Amino acid sequence: MKFTPQLDQQGNYFWLVELRCYQRLLMAEGNTLKEAIENSMKLVEEMGIQAARRKFPAL
Repeated sequence: MKFTPQLDQQGNYFWLVELRCYQRLLMAEGNTLKEAIENSMKLVEEMGIQAARRKFPAL
């Protein structure tokens, strides 16, 4: 996981979270570090749901 503060075009800070999961780069952002981490965990959750659906199509 990599946490990086960024500036947008208006000069406001936001956080960018990068993480690798099964050789994929997932990126999430948020206005606060907490929000960015929560958004990245939602991405991981969604990736797990998609993997389960591929393995068990009846779900």
